[in-house]
Amino acid sequence: MIPSSPRKRRRLTYLAVLTAVALAVVGIVWLVPEPKQPNTHPDGTEGPAVLARPINTHVSAARRRAIDATLDRFIPAAMARQSMSTAWKLAGPELKSGSTLSQWLKDSSPIPYYPVGGTKFHNWATLDADQHDVDFNLLVYPRQGAKMSPWLLSGEMVLVGKQWRVNRLYTVASMEPDDSPLGFGSNKIPELPAPKSLIAEKWLLSIVALITMAVLFPLAFGVGSYVRGSRARRNYGSNSRALPPLPLRSPRP
Repeated sequence: MIPSSPRKRRRLTYLAVLTAVALAVVGIVWLVPEPKQPNTHPDGTEGPAVLARPINTHVSAARRRAIDATLDRFIPAAMARQSMSTAWKLAGPELKSGSTLSQWLKDSSPIPYYPVGGTKFHNWATLDADQHDVDFNLLVYPRQGAKMSPWLLSGEMVLVGKQWRVNRLYTVASMEPDDSPLGFGSNKIPELPAPKSLIAEKWLLSIVALITMAVLFPLAFGVGSYVRGSRARRNYGSNSRALPPLPLRSPRP
């Protein structure tokens, strides 16, 4: 039922407008689509289950020395482009699969260029190892004068016959000098930050929108009342006239 008082109708109009705005803001917040979560329930199309092999980070001293010898030759030859023919000989089948020796000699290879400094590259950390391959992280530094930051590499060594070959090598991160390398120096898996809850963010935005509307409503109403009062006072002052004198009261008998 619409009130008969003009003041109440104006208040009701302001309240309806602000309520509509608040509902629109809340609706927009909740209608923002959330990222699709992966389906963790089997649907029958996954194929046969494969048991994961437990991670092994132990590498014998003899195997480590053999891998060190390969890396000491491969890293300068391939990354610093000192001898791509030597890099080709020390590469594994996966690293060679998409290119040829001719392309490597023309500086077209999957190995990133980096002006690596030093001649020893024994500071690699084991990520996983078995009888025929070793996954590792390796931190390399630029040669003196090169304006580049250290690089964190990840790679795989594979046993071909009786020789260890670099089967995979790629850049993980470009790091500042004081950064702690990911996975370097220890075999612990780094903890990732917990994902933010989109539901919590939506509730927070909704509460903020409602509080904002609650603050704006009395403010808008007060400003409107002040404007109307000032307008009424101006109109009354411009149209004011002297009131007639009051009639004299006759004495009581």
